[in-house]
Amino acid sequence: MRLKHYLATSLLLFPMLFIGCSKDVDEYNKPAAYWYSKIVQNVSKGDLEKADNYYSSLQGEHIGSPLLPEATMILAIAHMHEEEYLLSEHFLDEYIKRYATPDEKEEAEFLKVKAKYMALPHPRRDQALIDEALIGAEAFKANYPNSTYAEVVNTMLVRLYLARFALNESISDLY
Repeated sequence: MRLKHYLATSLLLFPMLFIGCSKDVDEYNKPAAYWYSKIVQNVSKGDLEKADNYYSSLQGEHIGSPLLPEATMILAIAHMHEEEYLLSEHFLDEYIKRYATPDEKEEAEFLKVKAKYMALPHPRRDQALIDEALIGAEAFKANYPNSTYAEVVNTMLVRLYLARFALNESISDLY
């Protein structure tokens, strides 16, 4: 009787062991639309890590795909929305460097400035990031003086200068 219980239990647990330890099926040699749909699907679910992996597959298998610029921008905006500003900046750099036309470059550059600005949750703690954000915003203003984003960038600049001033004042109070 005991032997039957052990045998029945082991027969039930044995398949679960293999099912639990099995890996997902590797995906490769899929069309660009497949990878793009997987990226969009995972971004909509909020699983940006999987979306990034699918983006790597799309980029690796279909380097000339017309879906790549769109996927790059989707991931940049999704990472910004999830407050992952360094990843957002990475995708924006990729977009600017590889895909942006002169008309699209302005918006991507603005999003890059915005990502730098938004990465400062505590402006009194990161002097280097404040300086980088100031340099990026000033460069944007110089490159696009008549931009539709000019007033937003000016507001960011004022706040960054105030943050720099407050940080310098608190540092001088230490001495």
